[in-house]
Amino acid sequence: MGAVQNDYFSNHFGLTLEQYIDNIRTRNPMRREGKVADTANAVAFLCSDQAIYINGDSLNVTGGEEMH
Repeated sequence: MGAVQNDYFSNHFGLTLEQYIDNIRTRNPMRREGKVADTANAVAFLCSDQAIYINGDSLNVTGGEEMH
């Protein structure tokens, strides 16, 4: 999972929330931070019949921040 805005990480890195989000946006090809809904949508897909043949694999929900 890519960077998702939350108070823990902004406090951990000693940044204001705005600085933390700006940092994520500059590093991410989609120019936005990840939302909880982004991860939830991926989970819903993997639990659906559309993903029935997918198993033993990982899905990077990073907005392109981590590419292989």
